[in-house]
Amino acid sequence: MSDAAGVIEVFPVKSPPGLAPYDDMIEATFIKGNMGGLVVIKLSAGEVAAHSHEQEHVGVVLEGEFEFFNAEEATPLKAGDMYRIRPNTPHGIRCRDYALIVQARA
Repeated sequence: MSDAAGVIEVFPVKSPPGLAPYDDMIEATFIKGNMGGLVVIKLSAGEVAAHSHEQEHVGVVLEGEFEFFNAEEATPLKAGDMYRIRPNTPHGIRCRDYALIVQARA
């Protein structure tokens, strides 16, 4: 049996390597793999104005609560919820306290 040390990397989700402030309410980092990666996002209280991205966002809420919103509606999410935002879909983010999110990226 071979020594597997270094083959499997383990990261603490609440403080992964490279976690850094993105703006006043967001800390984020990208854990890169060969075929994509995971974005770890910590939200604190605040709001991000509506915006859109060319890439799809698929994620899961690990802790806390927040909501996505646009001009027509708000979509609340809580720990255990998964979500998908299609490319070029306008959305803002509103968090009252804290949320921890992981998003998959190609």
